[in-house]
Amino acid sequence: MLENFWEQAKRYLFPVYCLRCGLEGDWLCQFCESLCPPVPIQRCVFCRSIARCGETCATCRRHHYLDGLIVRGIYGNWIWRGLIRAWKYKGAEELSAKCARYFEECLNLLPLDKAITIIPIPLARLRERERGFNQAAVLAESISERLSLPMVLALKRVRETAPQSKLTPDKRLENVRDCFKFTPLENTHRSASWRSAAGCNSPIRVPLETQSLTGRARSLMPRASSLTGFIGTAEIKDKTCLIIDDIVTTGATMDAAAKELKRVGALKVWGLALVRSEANSY
Repeated sequence: MLENFWEQAKRYLFPVYCLRCGLEGDWLCQFCESLCPPVPIQRCVFCRSIARCGETCATCRRHHYLDGLIVRGIYGNWIWRGLIRAWKYKGAEELSAKCARYFEECLNLLPLDKAITIIPIPLARLRERERGFNQAAVLAESISERLSLPMVLALKRVRETAPQSKLTPDKRLENVRDCFKFTPLENTHRSASWRSAAGCNSPIRVPLETQSLTGRARSLMPRASSLTGFIGTAEIKDKTCLIIDDIVTTGATMDAAAKELKRVGALKVWGLALVRSEANSY
C-alpha cells in the first residue's frame, strides 16, 4: 500500500511525458509505441544476410562464436533512440520494465530448448559508475524472474575498453578481443520473499567478485556466512547460454563474450538485444 502511494505521489510530483508527442502519463504513449514495430526480418549479425531466426550464417560461423542474435528494433528509429537514451542517460529507471517486455516479445523467436542460462554483458566499471547501473544486467534480471530461468553473472571485463560506438568496425573487433573472462561462481542464493512475489523459483548466481546490479539486486548478495557451496563451469558446460545487451552494432562484443563462454564449455551461445544500431542497420 505504501509503495502504491509513493508511485502515485511520484507521478503527481514528477509527471512523465511521451518522448514523441508529449502526452502526459508514460514515456511512450500507446500510439507512439505502435510506431516501434518489431524487426520484420532477422539477419545474420555479422554479414546481415537474411537468416532463419537470426542464426549466424554458415559462412560467418567459420570465423565467429556467436550462434545467433535476435533484435527487437532498429536504433535508427527516432523513438527507439529516445527511449534508450532516456533509460540509460536520464535516470528513467521505470523504463526497465518496458524494455524487458519488448525483450519477452522476441523470446519465442529463439530456437532454444528450456535449458537456458541467462548471462548479461558486463559494463565497463567506469561507465557503470557514471550511469549508476548496468542496463544489460537489469534486463537479464527481469527476464530471469519473469520466465523462471537462472541468471548467472558469469563474465567480467578484465580490462577497460573504449566505447564501441566511437570506433570503426575493424577497431571494434580489436577493442573487445579477449576482454571478457569467466568468473567462478559461489553459492546459489535466493531471496524467498522477492522470488515468491515474482512467481519464480529460479536461482540467481553470485560471482566471487561482486558485480553491481540495481540496488534491489545488490540487496540479494549473500553474506559470507550464507555461502555453503561452490559452482564452477558446471553452470556453463554443455548448456545453452543467452547473453543479454541493449544495443548491438557489429556483434563484436557479443562474439567476444561467446568465445569465452565456449572456452569453458558452453554448448551454444545466442544473443538477445533490444536494438541494432544504424551503423549496421537492416
